[in-house]
Formats: sequence, C-alpha cells, structure tokens
Amino acid sequence: MTTSQFLNRFSILTSLALLFSINALAQVTFENPYIYIPIKGSNATAGYVQIKNDGPKDILFTVKSVDGFKKAEVHETTEKDGFMAMQKVDSFLIKAKSSLTLEPGGKHIMLFDAEKKLQVGGYVNVVYSIDGALKTEKFKLVERNVNSGHKH
Repeated sequence: MTTSQFLNRFSILTSLALLFSINALAQVTFENPYIYIPIKGSNATAGYVQIKNDGPKDILFTVKSVDGFKKAEVHETTEKDGFMAMQKVDSFLIKAKSSLTLEPGGKHIMLFDAEKKLQVGGYVNVVYSIDGALKTEKFKLVERNVNSGHKH
C-alpha cells in the first residue's frame, strides 16, 4: 500500500468515526438542566439534569468542566451499612433508548469553589463528553430551597 492509499483510508476511517460521534451527540438531549447557587459559606454545590439517549447504542457521559467553578466531578450516592455516602465516579453509562436522571440524593454533578459571583436566573456552561466527543450545555442557576433537606 502506498502512502497516499494509506492516508486516504485513514482519512475515511477518521471521518466515519467523527460522523458516529456527531450522530451519538445529536441523539442526546438534556431536560431541565440546573445548578444550585452555593449556600453562603459553602464551597460546594451540585447540578442536576435528565439526559436522554435516543440513540441505538449505549453512551458514556463524563463532565469535563463547569464555567465559574474550579472543579467539577460526577458523583453517585450509595448506601453502606445504613449510611448514605457520596462517591466520585469517572462517568455514567446511559443505555440506548433510555435516560439518566441526575437528582438530589442520587447521581449528580458536584461542583467546588465558585470563581465568580453567580446570579440566580443566570447560566453557566457545562463542558461534557459523550464517548470522548466534547460538547457544551447551558445549565440554569437556581436558588436552593434550604428546607429541601438536601445538603448539596
């Protein structure tokens, strides 16, 4: 195989991989994405959303960063010996034709150390990846209901 033939085949394979990634992203939708404004005196808060995967294959969802925060992680709440605890995970698998709900008391985006003043009603960009392809989604900033019982 000549160098030209190799480069042509490589280009075709790269283009197909990109198309599959774009197709997977096009079949993912976010419903009601929001982040609580941090409580005064707290350095942590959380973000929530329902993510629908209408595509034909399972996808891997990972949060990379959130504008205005030094650090963002994905967490899930687990129970062990009668105690609830948050555990950092690398990503969430979203099965084909299903959804993932990030909600208080369950799976969520954990945010640390706001770097700017956040305003209720404003928005921040959440940079995430689906199977390695980066994309950005706007999350609305909302006030936490302090009587909800959720600490993050």
